[in-house]
Amino acid sequence: PVLTPFQVAILDATLVVNPLCSPAGDNPPPDRPVLLYNVLFPVGTARRSIDPPNRSWSIGRNSPATSPRVSQLRIVSREFPWVLEIEASRPAHGVTCLDVLEGIHEQLQDLVPRQQITALSGVKGETHRRKLYEIYHYNRSTARDAPGGSLGEGVRRVDWLLNSVMFDGLVNDPKYVQEKLGIAGP
Repeated sequence: PVLTPFQVAILDATLVVNPLCSPAGDNPPPDRPVLLYNVLFPVGTARRSIDPPNRSWSIGRNSPATSPRVSQLRIVSREFPWVLEIEASRPAHGVTCLDVLEGIHEQLQDLVPRQQITALSGVKGETHRRKLYEIYHYNRSTARDAPGGSLGEGVRRVDWLLNSVMFDGLVNDPKYVQEKLGIAGP
């Protein structure tokens, strides 16, 4: 069965993240592939750690992102202030590894409201704002590792990440979710 967030909470189910969507760690075993993906670029550029650099990811794309399978995932991070809502593209199958990467990529293309940028305060906020504008211009350059003009005008969520643009896996951390959102849930 595919569980809704409500069912996960009622059953007090513990979600186990698919190893493919888990963090690589410092020394991942060679027989445990993880996803390598720069969120600046389309999902077609993602690959498994055990595949050659020129091979796009295909094995495991439609595998469930969690066990038990869920209809929706909420992704929170210390790298950004938003909640990313990942919905299953095929509800009967639950959220897949592909749904996770596509949802992340799509939602990181959203514009950051100017008020959110101007609200950055203090030394840390000023530093982030300065770096944000530097990375904004770099991401729109013709550099080989930049998406260039395809990002369009306006600061996007992906710019907010500064240089933290490599997908580093998902971790089920109910304590952090509770701290950040004030509620539990997948």
